[in-house]
Amino acid sequence: MEIRRNLLRLLAVLFAFAMVAAACGSSDDDDSSSSSSGSASATAEDHGDDDHSEEEEEDTGGTLSQDAVEKAVSGEGSDDAAEEEAASDCPQDRSTVEGIFAEADCNRDAIIAMITEKMEAGEWGVNSDNHLIGPAGMEVDLNACPADWDDKAGLTDDQIRFGQTTVQSGNLAAYGNLSLGMQIWFDYIDSLDVLSGRDIEFIIKDDGYVAAQTIEYVDELIESANVHLLQGLGSPNGLAVYDKINEECIPHPFYLSGHPAWGDPELHPWTTSYQMSYSTEAVLWGTWIKVNLADDLPVKVAGLVMDNDFGLAYEMGFEAYAEQNPDVVAEYLPVRHDPAAPTLTNEVTTIAAFDPDVFISMTAGNPCLLAIQEVEASGLYDRLSAAFTPSVCKGIAAYLAPAGMAADGYWIV
Repeated sequence: MEIRRNLLRLLAVLFAFAMVAAACGSSDDDDSSSSSSGSASATAEDHGDDDHSEEEEEDTGGTLSQDAVEKAVSGEGSDDAAEEEAASDCPQDRSTVEGIFAEADCNRDAIIAMITEKMEAGEWGVNSDNHLIGPAGMEVDLNACPADWDDKAGLTDDQIRFGQTTVQSGNLAAYGNLSLGMQIWFDYIDSLDVLSGRDIEFIIKDDGYVAAQTIEYVDELIESANVHLLQGLGSPNGLAVYDKINEECIPHPFYLSGHPAWGDPELHPWTTSYQMSYSTEAVLWGTWIKVNLADDLPVKVAGLVMDNDFGLAYEMGFEAYAEQNPDVVAEYLPVRHDPAAPTLTNEVTTIAAFDPDVFISMTAGNPCLLAIQEVEASGLYDRLSAAFTPSVCKGIAAYLAPAGMAADGYWIV
């Protein structure tokens, strides 16, 4: 009975993490370039019919429709959200870091209590058909898992093994700091002894943002390290392994990417993201342009695109927006660059010759800094009505401060 109670507690904690993550951002993605194309076309369909139901919007992998984004930006429905937030029993002092953490702790405890209650009542959890039932209609058929599948793999009396593939070297090495932060947080959790006497063993593998290396490390983490769950970073990397991870029925939560493919509860129910869909971000760029450059519409937009699944998700997301909103975007020019390119001079020269009104950086890692520097050096920045750097490059120390005043005035949604 004690083991069952501990497992219920652990599953409740994981459910709570998932629900908190869903509240903070959307999930996403698909397969290679073809999956990006599928995501973009799905987004375009959403844009073409603003009356689509919320259920239909979810089919795009967590991408919000243009109508939903514009309502959010305009503040429509914000009063209801404020009333719902005010109804919480948790303290709300957001003037200090301590107050913010106290509210988060309270909300987390409330979610865990709610989930635990539903699981103990038999509403959520594994039912008599061996289906895992959860919130919002979540249902996973455990009968489809491998014959030797064990839901307690990587879970012992004193340890939980988490595996992660990420990038700690190369052009995107700055994202390795996310793993350091996670390790510090797990150490803190261990110090509280809240996992029924278990400590978290966090096994980090640096794949250098190379998908082939990700495949090798995921095999190692599954077959040798026997991890309880896997987590990773990078759209190309996730797309290379999420089929196998889902076939093995290994939890693959909070993937560090906003590719629209991660929102696939039917074919890839074990994979979730924790951040906003890149397709939604593309709609937000367009909505900002529509609202803030109203007197200049329609405008010419150029995008500097990392030439991989990550960058193509941005490119095709904004392309779908542009096609559906010719009154906002007159012309759209995406210019792709090699992810490992040491400079972006040629690409920015091409963009400058296009003479856009708006520049959008659709890249990641060190190329975000290079893009800002090259746009300023080319003289293009002074001619722009607006310039954006992506949400994945909002780190001030890594991507903005090194550019100095060249980064002044860039927008991030």
